[in-house]
Amino acid sequence: MSLKPITVYGHGPGPNPWKVIMVLEELNIPYTHKIVDFPDMKKEPFESINPNGRVPAIEDPNTDITLWESGAIVEYLVDTYDKQNTISFAIGSKEYHFAKQWLHFQVSGQGPYFGQAIWFSRFHSEKVQSAIDRYINEIRRVSSVLNRALEGKQYLVGDKFSYVDAAFVPWYLLTGQFGIDMEKEFPNVAAWLKLVQERPAITKTYLLNFLPFLLFPYNDGRPLDRVGDSGACAIYHGLSAIDEILRVWCDGLTVACRARKEGA
Repeated sequence: MSLKPITVYGHGPGPNPWKVIMVLEELNIPYTHKIVDFPDMKKEPFESINPNGRVPAIEDPNTDITLWESGAIVEYLVDTYDKQNTISFAIGSKEYHFAKQWLHFQVSGQGPYFGQAIWFSRFHSEKVQSAIDRYINEIRRVSSVLNRALEGKQYLVGDKFSYVDAAFVPWYLLTGQFGIDMEKEFPNVAAWLKLVQERPAITKTYLLNFLPFLLFPYNDGRPLDRVGDSGACAIYHGLSAIDEILRVWCDGLTVACRARKEGA
């Protein structure tokens, strides 16, 4: 029985919807990504979907459920659709509980602090250096926790990629502006990020759902649904303003293209 597409409500470069889309891509679940502009989040019809007026939210026609809060959505998706534990773990196992532990840390620890660092650095009406310093220090603190946890390991839980690894990635894609040398200060995190970013599903999510908002901000945030993989990479490699992270992602896209051809 084929699945009906799940509707994912998001907004451009906002990182929290990405982890939901990454999980959908990893599990090959069809979905539709609907963009909600900020003013529309706090009024109908979106407030009927999420009374908190934030993204992400999902509507799943296969189970007739509407959910909001990214962590709850991720848990729902793996509980409902990952019966083979492709990116999750057997219920009741130690890894099952460890994964929930790390997801809760991401939601309560990484997301809020990273988000505040970006807010006070880029969007606050006045420069408050003490706030900027505080939250950049929190980025370092959270990264140090991950760095210790990843010592001698490739992934956060068990010996395989899981939904927890995906959950942490999106915020890290926005922190290059703070001048933190990840390879020098947090080498285990840097190696882990590179490994995770090379996954085809992660690369696809980044290229099709985030980069268009950076490169084409006046295109209403519409995904590059008509730009081929190689064409997109050519565009990004040709823009000198795009930093090293794009090279990593484009290299990952090459891996995705190769895997697609080999699987054809």
